[in-house]
Order: sequence, then C-alpha cells, then structure tokens
Amino acid sequence: MRVFSSTKNTYNENKKAEVKNHNLPILRFMYMGSMKKELKCSISGDDGFIDVWSFARRKHIQHFNLEYNHIRQKARDTRGAGTSVDKIASPSHIVRTYKLEEPQNRRYLIEMMCCMPLTTTQHTFVSRDSAYQDIVLSTFPKKYWPWHLRNKNNFNKFCNRFDLDLDYYKFIGMLDDIHAPSIPDTFGEKVTRKRRLLQEQHIASLFVAA
Repeated sequence: MRVFSSTKNTYNENKKAEVKNHNLPILRFMYMGSMKKELKCSISGDDGFIDVWSFARRKHIQHFNLEYNHIRQKARDTRGAGTSVDKIASPSHIVRTYKLEEPQNRRYLIEMMCCMPLTTTQHTFVSRDSAYQDIVLSTFPKKYWPWHLRNKNNFNKFCNRFDLDLDYYKFIGMLDDIHAPSIPDTFGEKVTRKRRLLQEQHIASLFVAA
C-alpha cells in the first residue's frame, strides 16, 4: 500500500506524514469501502498516488494527486467559486493534523464524510461549476458518490466502525439541500464523558481490516 513520506526530515514534516498515514486507512474505508484499497478519484477513477519524473532530481517522485472536495457548494452572486457549506477547516489541514478516530475530533471526521476525493483537475472543474449554480449531492450521478454515501448499508458499516450515531437518510438529505445547516456543526457536538469512554474502548479494534 502507498503511504506518505516527509517532504523534509524535520519534526513538523515527519509529524504531518505520521498523522496522514494514520488517517489513510480511515479515508480508504470511507471513500473506497476497504482499508486495503488505494484512494482513487471519485469521478475519474485515477489513482491518488502517482509517480512523476523530477527533472531536478532525475528520478520519479511520488506525489499525492487528490484533493478533498466538499460536496455542497453554494453559488455566490459573483462568478467566484462557491462556498463550502460544510467546511470547518481545510480538509488537507484536517488529515495532516487530527487523528480522525479520536472522540475529540468527531467534527472533523464528519466533515470528511461531507467530502469526496477528486484529482486536482476534477476539483478545478467542479469549483468552476460552482460559480454558476449550487452543487449538492444529487448534482453528481450516484455512481460517482464515495462508497460511504452510496447506500444505507455502507453508511451504517462505516458509522458502526467509528461509533457514529447518524441516520443515513437524514445525512444524505442534508447533503442534497443547499439550505440545510452545516452537517459537522449539527452532528459534531462534544461527546459526553460516558460516550467518550465507550469510544476510547472502541479505538483498539478500529484498524482490523475492513
């Protein structure tokens, strides 16, 4: 399986790579349906990790060619890219900073559930479209939806693994309504002490192969 490596051998860069690699199995499970499937673009099917020839270093260098696109984009009055309704923080910042299965990071995990992985090119195309009209889940044909959103069984399998008490039909209903409130803000409330203890007990079994 492909993993991230540090861009520089410094504490900060090594830490970012460590957290990104920690979160990779969770994102694979969410978007691809298995912790053992490589991430791919939801629309084009292109691989997330690609090897690109470096003319400076004279060898192929691994690059990560995916970005995490917020599904709901509200068009603005100007012709700029739409506003991400469910955005708390930049997804790239989330996946390199927070371990998504930890109870205190629940809001960030739910935010990632409101995204779909796209190549840089496909992400640009979707952003351009959002300048002309609102984009919601049903804007995309269902075959392009990430694995966890395609049906109730997939959704419940993911939520059960990460102890999320979410309703599939309500969740996708909100993703399909540009006027619905922020999903991470709605469902990512602080966890009670009792629930936190249960979640912490659950963490040990999270990385059994999906």
